[in-house]
Amino acid sequence: MNGTPFYLNKHPDDAAFLDTPVVTLTGDDKPFVDKELRRKFLSLVMAMYWICLHAEPSILGVINMLSRKSHVVTEKLFSYAKYLLRYLYETRKNIVQYRRDLPDGAKFIDETDFPEEERIHNRFHICGYTDADYAIGPSRHCEVFMIAGGPFDWGSRMATTVSTSTLGTEMNALHEGVLTAAWTKLIMVEFGHPIHGPILMFQDNRGVIDTLQSDGYRHRLRHVMSVVCHVREMVQAEVVKVVSCTTQRQLADI
Repeated sequence: MNGTPFYLNKHPDDAAFLDTPVVTLTGDDKPFVDKELRRKFLSLVMAMYWICLHAEPSILGVINMLSRKSHVVTEKLFSYAKYLLRYLYETRKNIVQYRRDLPDGAKFIDETDFPEEERIHNRFHICGYTDADYAIGPSRHCEVFMIAGGPFDWGSRMATTVSTSTLGTEMNALHEGVLTAAWTKLIMVEFGHPIHGPILMFQDNRGVIDTLQSDGYRHRLRHVMSVVCHVREMVQAEVVKVVSCTTQRQLADI
């Protein structure tokens, strides 16, 4: 970070705004601004903004929050920017890879050993994982969808209601994943590559699978029976197929 920031090399006239005091911490008309600290902070934020635009869009929200405080730069705020830079450095080798030559039925790159019931039968190796954590208050629903050995859709969102059982939270998370799977099949049809057969949805809660396989009514699930019935209909329509997997193989487990 020594020397003139890279973004001022092209526009040297814009450097004047750095010398304009914008914060008054004293009671008189003399503003107090650490110009050197602000210069370093802006240089770092703009450099990470360039990284955000070209390589790592997931940090856009943090960059926006840092840039909002650029007129009141403190040592603590500067340390937050350096934490973000450290995160980018430590995750520089974490990349998403896709391959066309995956082994038959595999879900990941270099996966050769897997149970027969986990074999993927569509040509794009599309499958989904859903999971939920049951805690005090609203639970968190997570989902990950894979294609050609890499993730193409993932999400983690807080539930809007409080569930009374683990089975209820897992069923709601599965329902959200089923809707994503149905959308995936529709968009693949739009692309001209329809998926024949159901998309495998991996679930590590055995109670969810037993509930879907039975046609009975469960009193403990009376608040989510509409969700259960909808998932059953999607399974019967061969939109999805719910398959049991171990917790160690559950990608959506947070």
